[in-house]
Parts: sequence; structure tokens; C-alpha cells
Amino acid sequence: MAKASIKEQYDKLEPQKRRITAIFEVQENRISFQLTDNLIDQKHCFLYPESLDLYPELLGPERFYENLSLNSYSRIYSPTSLEQLKRRIDLFESQKFLQKTSLIIGAHSDPFSPFERFELTIKLLKQLEERKFAEIILQTRSPLILLGLPSLKKLSANCNHNLTVRFALETIDPEQAHRYLPTTPPVAERLQAIKALQKLGINTEIVVAPLLPYGEWREDAEKTATTLTQHARVSAVLALYDGIDKEVRKERWFETITDALAKRREFFWLRADSSQPLLNALKANQ
Repeated sequence: MAKASIKEQYDKLEPQKRRITAIFEVQENRISFQLTDNLIDQKHCFLYPESLDLYPELLGPERFYENLSLNSYSRIYSPTSLEQLKRRIDLFESQKFLQKTSLIIGAHSDPFSPFERFELTIKLLKQLEERKFAEIILQTRSPLILLGLPSLKKLSANCNHNLTVRFALETIDPEQAHRYLPTTPPVAERLQAIKALQKLGINTEIVVAPLLPYGEWREDAEKTATTLTQHARVSAVLALYDGIDKEVRKERWFETITDALAKRREFFWLRADSSQPLLNALKANQ
């Protein structure tokens, strides 16, 4: 029996389960626009060629990559490039896909890092703020996200308040955070930003990743869980070796952290199950 095509699988889904994911990745001087459908999104892949039959109105497969490219970059320092980005979003919206699209900003890099990346993100949010998405997720470590609040409030209202800011927080211990990740924003500033967003009506979550020492591995897990949940819902806790592929483990930041932990004989935090005490404490707090 022939395998059902992507479109046939998609058509069999209940309407409420049909979802497309658009990922905007802000880099130093460009914005990457990536598109997946919810049938293959879980595999962290881009659309397969056969998925193009989901979008017959998008000028056909031969021009799909030109007009809504999976790996296209829009340099928005010049008005022409900003207009190009707008045309791509307009095209997506005209086909009525936008209202069932989950928009993710910052899946792989922090969109609110200072300087060029931050400026690009603010321009991107202004470009998107009148659009209506099914869901929006922004991932960051930076309190600078508060400067994008006017656009965030408009985006949230347009998607029925299904906008969530996920704040990465590696530990609640300021000393440990500075020791292992000295270039990231201070813990106190991130917690203050989370509270500020909540007071202004923006949904927030905490992602503990990568998990760094917060005190005694087991003994301080409950105290850490209480502090975290007092600020926001914790959506994930990821150990250093939890889901990290071999290529990432070769990166300088990863080697620096693991070497420092080993030198300080903090071996518990190098275990694949180092997140378990905190996860257990979080579940107990629910």
C-alpha cells in the first residue's frame, strides 16, 4: 500500500490540530525565516519537497523557494530588504496560513542580545505586530525584551493572548551563574524582567537550561523549585548532557563550563540525570 502523501496526512488531521510553525532566527545582520508543518516539525526538519503540495497557491514549487524560502535571509538595514520581508509575510497571510501558524522567535540564538541583533529584533516585532498568529513564543535570556513591550502587547492581543516569553535561567545562584556564564545577564535582572512582563499581562515561562549548580544537588532542590515557581511556571529543566549533540559539545562555551565543573569536582552536574532532583521538587510543588 502506497504511503500517504504529506498533504493526505495533513487533510486527515482535525482542523484544530493543523498547525504550521514559522521560526524567525535573528542573527548579527540578518533574519532567517524558516517554515515547517506540524507533521514533521517534531523531527526538527525543514519542509520536505513533497510538502510543497500543501501550498499550491504559493506560485508553484519552482518558485516556492524564491518567494517563501526556508533558508532565505532578509537584510533589513535597507528599505528594500525590509519590504522583501514584508512581501513574504503578506504572501503567507494572503493564503490564510498565518492564523494557524505558531511563530517562534529565538529558537537557536537570543534575539535580544545587545547591539545589532537587538535592533533587528525590534524592527522585526514592529513588522509583525499587526499580524494575527495562532501562537507566539519568544525565547531569551535578556531583560532588554522589556524595550519591545509595545509590540509584544499588540502581538499578544492579536493572537488572543497566546503569546509566551520563555526566559532561560541556568541557576538561581548569582555567584554560580557569574562563575560559569559571566557574559549572560545577571540572575536578579532576569527575574525582575519576568515579574515585570507578568504585571503587564504577558505570559512568561522559565526554561532552566543548561542546568548549573544551585547549591547542594539534592538538599537545595526544593528551595530552588520554590523560588522558580514563585516567579513563573517552569516549562523545562535540561541538564548539560541532556539532548546535547556531539557537535554542540565541541563548542567553546560547552567545553568551558564542563571543564570548570570538573576542576571544582562538581561531578553531579555533569550527569545526564542531574536535573532529576529539581524536576522531582517542581512536581511536588504543583
